[in-house]
Amino acid sequence: MALTDSTITGWYKVTMVTHEYKAQGKDLEESFEMARRYSGAGDGAALFVRRDARADTWEYYFTPEAMAFATDVVKEYAWGKEYAWGQACPAPPATLKNLSLCKGEPGDKYAYLLEPPK
Repeated sequence: MALTDSTITGWYKVTMVTHEYKAQGKDLEESFEMARRYSGAGDGAALFVRRDARADTWEYYFTPEAMAFATDVVKEYAWGKEYAWGQACPAPPATLKNLSLCKGEPGDKYAYLLEPPK
């Protein structure tokens, strides 16, 4: 199914292999931030990142509020690429190791993700 504005209503995850993260990760983050500012999105529009050392990948988690304006970012950096892929997903659990806020405003809605795992 093609990624369109109407197909994404929840969380979305983009996974990059480490070498592509090093080459494109900061560009994805800056593209996200530019789109967020342009859209005027507020609290809840956030991008989280996590390194999975075991799989040697980096995972970007887009909140549902972020996906309201970030589909072009996902298409540019993940859609149809061999080194990065995207998929709808559940919200990451607060206990997920190495998860941190990358860009945006989590607000009260996603504040629980900012607490370090116990």
